[in-house]
Amino acid sequence: MRRLCALLRRDEGMTLIELMTTLIIGSVVMLALFALVDQAFPAEQKVRDRVAAEQRGRIALERLSRDLRSAVCVAGTGGALQAPLISAGDTQVTFYTAVPAKSAIDDADATNDFVPEIHQLVYDPVAKTLTRKRWTFTGVPPDPSVTPANQPDDVLLTDVEPSGTANTLPGHSSAVFGLIPEDGTTPLDPSTMTAAQKASVARVRVGVRVAPRNGTTYAPAKATFEEDVTMRLPPAYSGGTAVGGPACQV
Repeated sequence: MRRLCALLRRDEGMTLIELMTTLIIGSVVMLALFALVDQAFPAEQKVRDRVAAEQRGRIALERLSRDLRSAVCVAGTGGALQAPLISAGDTQVTFYTAVPAKSAIDDADATNDFVPEIHQLVYDPVAKTLTRKRWTFTGVPPDPSVTPANQPDDVLLTDVEPSGTANTLPGHSSAVFGLIPEDGTTPLDPSTMTAAQKASVARVRVGVRVAPRNGTTYAPAKATFEEDVTMRLPPAYSGGTAVGGPACQV
């Protein structure tokens, strides 16, 4: 009986110090978990931003490349064929391109008539936009220095900036377009480019850095693109060596 009473009087349990220690350890573990979760959500958003930027840039570059690869020669006022490149610089390229009048897939009465247009790809460093202007015409080509009235501008990209790799010549780090002659590797200087050099351009290098639509300033979320687009026209040859750019053939 005496032993039973002794057992009942024993009150073994957690002391206040043990309880406080347990609470402190638990709080530290929970805070670490919260910090991990807090870092995981922004990281996931950054990954989504990067994917979105790559998708935007890839679609725009595909449209831009398709236009340049469809460059054609057209007859001028005297009937002579003119080279596809009209004018070009670090931030703009203006050229003749061909677009089928109708697609036989879309329309039973379609035609594949040759319908040339003038396309101008322009980068605005203030608005950070890459825009395509279009001039449609029949007969004598219009003046591309005059804003087209019959076609609205097509904004290809927003929140875009030069990658610094389109024109590697000194002083052209803000170039979006690089103009490369046939069989050449170094872009021309558009500020001193002669008419003969302009006619020799056979490749256009595009270098841009694209941000996602949400306008984040997080640098790794921006996707960088560099692409050399070759015009699908035969170059001029002399003795088996390419001496000029796209050769206009009848």
